[in-house]
Amino acid sequence: MVSVVMASTVVALSLAHCHEERDDGSETAVAGGSDTPPYPDEWKTTLEEATSKASFPLVLPDVPLANGQNLTAVYLYPDRVAVAMLFPPSEPEKAVRQRFIEVWQGVWGGGDPLARFEMDIADDPEAGYVLLDLDEGITALGVNAHSPSDDDRANPAFLRFVLRGVDVQVSGGEDLDALVEVANSIIDAASAEAAA
Repeated sequence: MVSVVMASTVVALSLAHCHEERDDGSETAVAGGSDTPPYPDEWKTTLEEATSKASFPLVLPDVPLANGQNLTAVYLYPDRVAVAMLFPPSEPEKAVRQRFIEVWQGVWGGGDPLARFEMDIADDPEAGYVLLDLDEGITALGVNAHSPSDDDRANPAFLRFVLRGVDVQVSGGEDLDALVEVANSIIDAASAEAAA
């Protein structure tokens, strides 16, 4: 069960393919989209190559929904500041625009994560954001699927948190609790690697 720290009206983002402006002024595509991966084929690579070339420590989730055995595709951004890992589609009860599960990781440049998430909530109170407690006291910004603010009520679930300077976004399907499990497995794996 998801532990909600603070919730706004569950009204949510449409999460069609989101973009975020980086410090250098360029845009980075982030989690979201249709059932077709929103990345060019030339970005497709192997997990090993993405792990060795990414400019941050890439962490693979390890839960039944998303793990090394069911990883379907890996995309490395040309500037090496982001990696998208795709996992098999979930089977939602209602249609969502993104059935596949995506774990997107990139360099965080947004300052204090909690302050940023609170600003996102204040700037768009109708988006249906929720703040969630993850393992190790990490706070995540989440959005439930099928939110009333989405015209088609077809937005997927979405979760974003920052782990040791890495922006982690998990999206897809309609089960926010399942995305929390994916997120916690990433946090636990990163802790195990740091302790080794």
